[in-house]
Amino acid sequence: MQSSTLSLYDELAADYETFWPSSSPEVFETLREAGIGAGTRVLDVGVGTGLTAEPLLRGGAVVTGIDPSAAMLGYARKRVPGATLVQGRAESLPFGAGAFDAATAAETFHHLDQPAAFAELLRVVRPGGTLAIWWQTISTEDSLRGHRAAASHDLNLGAVQEPLSRGFRAFYGAPLAERTIRTVPAIIATTVADWMGFERVRADVRESYGARAKNWLDALEGRLLRAYGAPEAKLTVRTLQYIYLGRV
Repeated sequence: MQSSTLSLYDELAADYETFWPSSSPEVFETLREAGIGAGTRVLDVGVGTGLTAEPLLRGGAVVTGIDPSAAMLGYARKRVPGATLVQGRAESLPFGAGAFDAATAAETFHHLDQPAAFAELLRVVRPGGTLAIWWQTISTEDSLRGHRAAASHDLNLGAVQEPLSRGFRAFYGAPLAERTIRTVPAIIATTVADWMGFERVRADVRESYGARAKNWLDALEGRLLRAYGAPEAKLTVRTLQYIYLGRV
């Protein structure tokens, strides 16, 4: 993770804790089917505020979380006091070879030096262990995509690039014994105000639009208010969660 991105996550930590949506229960059912369950020693890379670590702990896993952001880890310590939390980077993990049975990473890998981070995961996860890396993206059939695109068009800006559009060559190039991709649909039930809280926390919006990020956010909020009527209006967002599963 670059230092500018790290600084941004430190800045956004409080709002991230409030507005960032967690992965759906179906994701964690998929992880259990892949062997990540009770007693599994799991390394959660990019643990953030603990949104992934929390359900893993409830399922009986022994969780260690790592994140470069001290501010994010501050919230994680409150959310998941049962986890071991370490400040550090995925590209240089402070753990021994084969220290974990599995590793997870949610909404994180696009910020990393992927080949270096993947090499480290292959080192610290034991042979036969599991890697699970995933992203959540809005379904192409959901109207919110149209509102986002229209807000960009209003300001003569290009669309924010989806993390998955950058590819995941490290996954396909890694010497994994097995690899599988699972697509898990989900629905986020929220309000216009809370969804805009999430939009304001998206680091990729800041990175793509820089000084004009606030203009884009204001334009999107205006479109949603015109479409739904009020900040407290109910909003349903259809998403797809892409889970990359690898066997070491």
